[in-house]
Amino acid sequence: MQAMSVSVAGFASKLDAWNVGLEERRDKERLRTSLQGRIEVVPERGAGAGQSRSLPCTILNISEGGAKLAVAADSLPDTFTLHVEGEPPRRCRCIRRAEDGIGVRFVA
Repeated sequence: MQAMSVSVAGFASKLDAWNVGLEERRDKERLRTSLQGRIEVVPERGAGAGQSRSLPCTILNISEGGAKLAVAADSLPDTFTLHVEGEPPRRCRCIRRAEDGIGVRFVA
């Protein structure tokens, strides 16, 4: 049992070191937040084209170039507009989808 706990502790230590290294490789510093936001989706084609729908989200971290969002939307398109109170709307492109959220890049 003790050997197993040492193994788990070693693994956790390596995981922490890997996460720190990952953070340091980003070209823009990310600020951890819990800001509430709204995703606006406007379909360009098909049924409902031009009719916007809005989804709530939480901004988990944000930088000049992108953000990580917690959102409950399996059918979220690759591009959408992010609204955060007090900020101008930002056009986003989804660059990563995972169980813990989506990663977006801000686009012009």
